[in-house]
Amino acid sequence: MEANYRTQLDELMANLQAIEVATDATDLKIKVEKAKDHLKAKKNKRSHQPFDPNDLPNKALKPNNKWVT
Repeated sequence: MEANYRTQLDELMANLQAIEVATDATDLKIKVEKAKDHLKAKKNKRSHQPFDPNDLPNKALKPNNKWVT
């Protein structure tokens, strides 16, 4: 996992360095698109899942008095 992270980070840094040294507008546009495509290919974190406030784990407990007759 760490090797994959390092590889991806190195590729991103190379893309950003290429943007900094671009000579003309056409070259700049191509390199920006390459960097953008590299970032779009990565999976983002999942969005926050909606929840039911009536089903939270801290709701009031109900007694279980089966032992009382």
